[in-house]
Amino acid sequence: MLGRELDLFPEWCLSAWLTLPPPDSWYAVREQLIQHALAQPVVTVHRDFDAMNLMVHEQQLFMIDFQDAVAGPLSYDLISLLRGRYCRFSNEQFGDFVEAFYHQARSDGRLSSSVDFATFLTQCHAMAAQRTLKVLGIFCRLTLRDQKSGYLERLPHFLDHLEDSLSHLTEQAEFAEWVNRSLRPAIMQRLAEVL
Repeated sequence: MLGRELDLFPEWCLSAWLTLPPPDSWYAVREQLIQHALAQPVVTVHRDFDAMNLMVHEQQLFMIDFQDAVAGPLSYDLISLLRGRYCRFSNEQFGDFVEAFYHQARSDGRLSSSVDFATFLTQCHAMAAQRTLKVLGIFCRLTLRDQKSGYLERLPHFLDHLEDSLSHLTEQAEFAEWVNRSLRPAIMQRLAEVL
């Protein structure tokens, strides 16, 4: 499933919307992001965990729209909140939120004490990159295939998220450079043409 999610990016964003080939580093990036995700404990993952799907009723918090829930990486829903559509947190804020989650997950037994914070933080950045690449693909698919409007306008926000996460993944330096040098200009030019 992680691979299918990642494959939305070259299929819909690069090929169908931008007519841009993926960089030579794409398949290595894809594999490394999947491996970071698979290294995490498996939990129930909502897959669309954001403010729109959290509701307060009689002073209690409820989740809605959970029909796509699966078993997946511990950090997936955390990343859905921290690298979602509403906010762009600073690197310091992102790190603080991840650290608070890390300590809570260790405390309640979801995360082994053998996993140090630096490793978990790297896994979170990789999960954020994976999810953001999926979102870029989905938003292009919603526009092209499903004729839904408003999604393209959000692409720059998610490009920011992608660059934020890649800047912390030293093994992805070549891909990060491609994102900055090729992907961002291509998306911005295409947006200028269609919006």
